[in-house]
Formats: sequence, C-alpha cells, structure tokens
Amino acid sequence: MYSRVDLPALGTQFDVPIFLLQGEADYLTLPKISRAYFDTLQAPQKAFILLRRTGHDPNQVMLDAQLDVLNERIRPLAE
Repeated sequence: MYSRVDLPALGTQFDVPIFLLQGEADYLTLPKISRAYFDTLQAPQKAFILLRRTGHDPNQVMLDAQLDVLNERIRPLAE
C-alpha cells in the first residue's frame, strides 16, 4: 500500500501527537516500512506501537489496543 501513497509528500511535521498502531503480521503495510516512515515524523509526542498477533484487518487485539491508546495516552492530553 505504501508504494501507492506518498505519505512523506503529505508532510512529516505535525503539531499534534502521533500514535501509530501497527500489526506485526501486517503483509499489506509491512512493519519495517511503517517504522521507517514513522521515524521521519516530527510531533510533540509520538509512539510506534507494534501489536503482536495481528495484521492489517481489524480484530480484537487491534480494537483493544486502540481503546488503550485512547484512554491511556490521548484522553490525558485533553484534560
């Protein structure tokens, strides 16, 4: 998928926190490619979260991780 979208052209500097959740078994967007792009990003806070036992499609591991990130990392920023 990354070969079809030029994400760096969209920008690498963000004024908001960036949290990237990546499935370790994602064969559409490989973790090493996602990580390389993530490492170019500049943001006030950022985290690359590699999820075990999950790929590209939504599943319970991904949904649980998203909820955890929202509750533990994003919600406190809004308070």
